[in-house]
Amino acid sequence: MALNTVPIIPRDGTITVTDGAALSYTVAYEDGDLSVSGLRAGQMSTEIFRDRGIMYSFRQIQEEPVSLSFSAHATEIADGTEQTFLDVFNKTGAWSAATSQLANSGDVHAVTVTFTGDTSGGGTGGEAGQTIVITYFIPEDSSFSEGVPGKFSVSGSGVLLASAGISRT
Repeated sequence: MALNTVPIIPRDGTITVTDGAALSYTVAYEDGDLSVSGLRAGQMSTEIFRDRGIMYSFRQIQEEPVSLSFSAHATEIADGTEQTFLDVFNKTGAWSAATSQLANSGDVHAVTVTFTGDTSGGGTGGEAGQTIVITYFIPEDSSFSEGVPGKFSVSGSGVLLASAGISRT
């Protein structure tokens, strides 16, 4: 397959968040600022061994998480029945009964975050359905800031479980 020559831009992306059961939330009104950092071979850290300052060996030591963050325009801070940005990441409101993706591995609220980039629209000749999936995303900070527009943001870690949990297609 030839390399896609159509760059992904913000209007090509969609972010979907799911829990370990049946809840699903598509993030609305976002600027397209999703960031995933820390992707590396096998998600393993590398240790460099030195003999008096001279490198002589290199080993993969342990699995490392990735960092993920993004924001969306604030349209609703809380709602008892509708899903809101803050509810999804804080396990409140309509997401208070969410099932963690890590339910069998502890008491941490974790969700799956899927970014889908579709550059095939508008006759561009691009590619549909390119994804980055963080299966075990642990939200560590969700916040609101006022402004024009007001913003919600979330950041956290994508972790591996049994060496799986981060994929690209």
